[in-house]
Amino acid sequence: MSSDAGLDLTRPRDVSALIGDAGRVYFRNLGTFLAIAAAVVFPVELIVSGLGLEQLFSDFDESPEVGEQAVPLAVSYLVTTPLVTAMTVNAVLALGDGRPAKAGPAIAAGLEAFTPIFLAVVMAGLGILLGLALLVLPGIYLAVRWYFVPQSVVVRGARGLGALRASWDLVAGSWWRTFGVGLLAIVISSIPASEASKIESAANR
Repeated sequence: MSSDAGLDLTRPRDVSALIGDAGRVYFRNLGTFLAIAAAVVFPVELIVSGLGLEQLFSDFDESPEVGEQAVPLAVSYLVTTPLVTAMTVNAVLALGDGRPAKAGPAIAAGLEAFTPIFLAVVMAGLGILLGLALLVLPGIYLAVRWYFVPQSVVVRGARGLGALRASWDLVAGSWWRTFGVGLLAIVISSIPASEASKIESAANR
């Protein structure tokens, strides 16, 4: 059993404790989280980029067309990120209940929740796009207020607009904190991807 079994998910944490605990949970359950990522990223990338955009059968393109860049971003927002989030949340909830975080049950639970998550994320995405069209800042504001839409579906069982309202309420009074922690998480998580992209680009030249 993982040493994180019995993880207290209700304890308030400052930013340093939040990042520190997240790192410890991740590395102590590395196999589980890597399996979750692989179960989503590999098939989605194969289908969308490899087959759909024919990247498996073509040379490396340093200047892809706008559509070729937009499709992976849309798929990441609508499919990859929500699925990985749902599966990860289920694994962490298991730890919070005193159970080990196992990839199989977490993946199955995430797949079961995908349809309501997808619908809620689509609604949030449309609102964010509208906000971005209105001088950008409203879109950024909405993106932060609806940051926890997938989590609201998994943890609270919210559906549709209820998931948007639940995320909105969670962020109330903590917009800047949510923005800052989310931005920091993006920076941290982008470092390995950036290095991998550099290696891939060098290998294809």
